[in-house]
Amino acid sequence: MCIRDSFLWAVLFVLVSFAINLQQNPEPCNGEVAFHFNPRPGEQQCVRNSFDGGSWMDEERDQPHFPFDEGRSFTLRIEVAEEGFRTYVNGKPYVNFSHRLDLGNVHYLYLTEGAEFYDISYQDRYVCYDSYCNKRCFWSE
Repeated sequence: MCIRDSFLWAVLFVLVSFAINLQQNPEPCNGEVAFHFNPRPGEQQCVRNSFDGGSWMDEERDQPHFPFDEGRSFTLRIEVAEEGFRTYVNGKPYVNFSHRLDLGNVHYLYLTEGAEFYDISYQDRYVCYDSYCNKRCFWSE
């Protein structure tokens, strides 16, 4: 199991629907969006999707619960693993999203309005779990 990158946000509070995109270009919906993460408090849903060739692909909405309450703070971590994106809310696993597009085209993080983001961190390294020797191995690209 390898984790390529990891993003961590501390979010002061959710005002309304907000989105986090890992995408190709700095402008929204201009090029590929490999991962669109869109909590919608009004619907109690978190939509995940990708954007390619000028169109959104099929949405994913399945979730174990909805952890984003209006006015409440939380932390969000997104890990980029071999098989897809893994999300964690307040340190607990939330939802996964399989890769649909080439990650080599992802160069930008786009945050929309609707939440107050602070203390954003990014980690660019591989973290692999070696089942043979039962340890984690770290190395940079």
